[in-house]
Amino acid sequence: TLLLDVVVDELLTLIAGFLPAHSVCAARATCQRLLRIASSDQLWRPLALWLPGMGAAYATAAPADPVPWRAILASWTASHVAHAVDAAAERLQADGKRAHSSQRLTQARLRQTLQRAESARTVRERRSGERQRLLAAHAAWREETHQPSWRLPQREAAPPPCARSIADAQRALDEAARHVLVA
Repeated sequence: TLLLDVVVDELLTLIAGFLPAHSVCAARATCQRLLRIASSDQLWRPLALWLPGMGAAYATAAPADPVPWRAILASWTASHVAHAVDAAAERLQADGKRAHSSQRLTQARLRQTLQRAESARTVRERRSGERQRLLAAHAAWREETHQPSWRLPQREAAPPPCARSIADAQRALDEAARHVLVA
């Protein structure tokens, strides 16, 4: 504090005018002299005049008028912070509504998918039951009429006609190639 004792109050006020408001408020807590300087309207008036709408309203106010500049700046800051908090709350609320809407849409789609799966399972079970019933009826009919099994005996499958023609064509090409090489 020895260095501060040498500096006059007007110079400290000028230096504090270059500091941000939160630094000036922090300096107020250090000693009685800085509390008095940081509480002076000479320091807060230029800061308050930079606020939107404040410059025009108080530019004509004479320095002798008792205007609480620090209180005006604090009030504006509080209202600005409150406005920012309100805007953030509105954004969060809108995000919450979008998330809730998205969640409801996802739930509805999931319900539809589950209903389709349940419907498909029911159809599968019904068809399986019908098949089992038909097979049982066929087996009972075979027993009553002493019919042989409905399965046909396995026989050797002949190659399809196109496979035979491809093989014949390949043989013809090979033979033609041999004749060309010999000649």
